[in-house]
Amino acid sequence: MSGSYVLILINAIVVALLAVYVYQNERRMDELSAKHDRTGITPSEKTTTEEDNRPLDCGDIDIKHGSGVYKIYPEGPGHSGFNVYCDMDSENVDGGWTVFQRRLNGEEDFYRGWRDYKEGFGTLQGEHWLGNDKLHTLTSQANYELLIRMKTFENENGYARYSDFKVGDVASKFKLQLSTFTGNVGDSLIDSHNAMKFSTKDQDNDVYNEGSCAVDYKGAWWYAQCHASNLNGLYHAGDHTSYADGVNWLAWKGYKYSMKETTMMIRQLHNRPLDCGDIDIKRGSGVYKIYPEGSGQSGFNVYCDMDSENVDGGWTVFQRRLNGEEYFFRGWRDYKEGFGTLQGEHWLGNAKLHILTSQAKYELLIRMKTFENENGYARYSDFRVDNEASKFKMTFSASYFTGNVGDSLRYHSNRKFSTKDQDNDSHGGNCAVNHKAGWWYGGCHASNLNGLYHAGNHTSYADGVNWKSWKGYHYSLKETTMMIRPLQ
Repeated sequence: MSGSYVLILINAIVVALLAVYVYQNERRMDELSAKHDRTGITPSEKTTTEEDNRPLDCGDIDIKHGSGVYKIYPEGPGHSGFNVYCDMDSENVDGGWTVFQRRLNGEEDFYRGWRDYKEGFGTLQGEHWLGNDKLHTLTSQANYELLIRMKTFENENGYARYSDFKVGDVASKFKLQLSTFTGNVGDSLIDSHNAMKFSTKDQDNDVYNEGSCAVDYKGAWWYAQCHASNLNGLYHAGDHTSYADGVNWLAWKGYKYSMKETTMMIRQLHNRPLDCGDIDIKRGSGVYKIYPEGSGQSGFNVYCDMDSENVDGGWTVFQRRLNGEEYFFRGWRDYKEGFGTLQGEHWLGNAKLHILTSQAKYELLIRMKTFENENGYARYSDFRVDNEASKFKMTFSASYFTGNVGDSLRYHSNRKFSTKDQDNDSHGGNCAVNHKAGWWYGGCHASNLNGLYHAGNHTSYADGVNWKSWKGYHYSLKETTMMIRPLQ
């Protein structure tokens, strides 16, 4: 009898444990189900787990993670975060873009009402509208740029890019604000839609007195009376006979051509470095993209020196000589546009150097090394290169020279740049031809850091990588680096 009671007791315990397990599992599934967003993807599939490192938008997520759905936590009261699609690999524009609209194949119906556009609809991995509420929250926390990518059914690619993009709150009817167009499709947004309220088929906020733009053109948009773009219109397959009710961009394909694909996405403007000084030195030396004032929306790549001994980091390199692999006896165009390999020997380009040094006051640091491994440096303040009309004239404050190699650049201040095919020096002949380089010659030089790469001592006169006050006219240096950093 006692053995039977023991078996009964064991069975009862097992049944009770199974019941507890099933209950807890069902409760967990219910919690996960409640956390699903409208895409059907659970937050655990794409959220960051570190509470102290929660991204405000896709710009805070490492682009190495690739494009996909992530959870972000924009600033604002009462927001626990939401999921977005992050574009990390669009061609020529780097990553970090937060997508709020995508048209890909016509699977999603975009002819919807106010509530759907307010809250968002579709599938983040596919066609969707993120939601005007979320768009307002995002664009209220910082200054954003807008990038619109488009593709035709003939696989033509176009883009439009705007700065200062912002969407107002629901009380403003999600009013649109933006400025400064660049792109290859013409502007179909600023002139006709800036400062307009959002309209849908069931909420007419346009300024068209004869009817409802949203109803007439089968979309939802910042209509005026009525539109020059309609990217939430009907998904016609290219050419269509109906008037202006497709996925239209007037300035590119007119009112009777509907795009195959569109993507609207935003990125914070302040995340874009003006020079290497805006990049965290912990990331180390290497090639980075910078966006100096006046460089346009696309920016350009530079080599950033983050770990030169005794001078901290944040230096934007514009010249490097390392091993003689690159040929520096070149013409005006090459020196204007730049040449070489940023990871190796190169000249960044006088046009870029002018843009860089026009946005702030810079110091110049020149590092040098001999073939006997002696190290030298020269440092100057208020370094600037003027525009091409001035022949890229160089100026700096020679009175603030510091270094251990003597000052062989003072002679070149206020000099124009010269090359073998454009002689702007003050000499009777051509210094660039005589001394085999491109440089800010006078008549002719006390330094020639773009000269021929001789291996140390050379018999030819002053045509090597020379710094007169250190090693004279018959010694060519092994390595040189010229780099700039904003003066604090």
